[in-house]
Amino acid sequence: MDHDLLPLRGRPKKLDRNLILHSALMEYWSKGPSNVSINDICKLTGASKPGIYREFKSDDGLKKKCFKNLQNTRSPTVAKYPLFRPTYF
Repeated sequence: MDHDLLPLRGRPKKLDRNLILHSALMEYWSKGPSNVSINDICKLTGASKPGIYREFKSDDGLKKKCFKNLQNTRSPTVAKYPLFRPTYF
């Protein structure tokens, strides 16, 4: 049986993972990771708190994913200006 052809079960996913990650990273960058709550991210993105927890498992899970994405990104701005780095990371 080909599992790719099976219909999805449950509600369709409405959470925009990339929007959550980008918004959270910008907040962590500007305010510091310990000064940003899941509620802040929910207000910024319009996502629900249960949706964020379902996607990232915890507040720490969201932070880890954001920082992992940041490490994997070769940003020309950060590479060009090594002093332009957040002090929180």
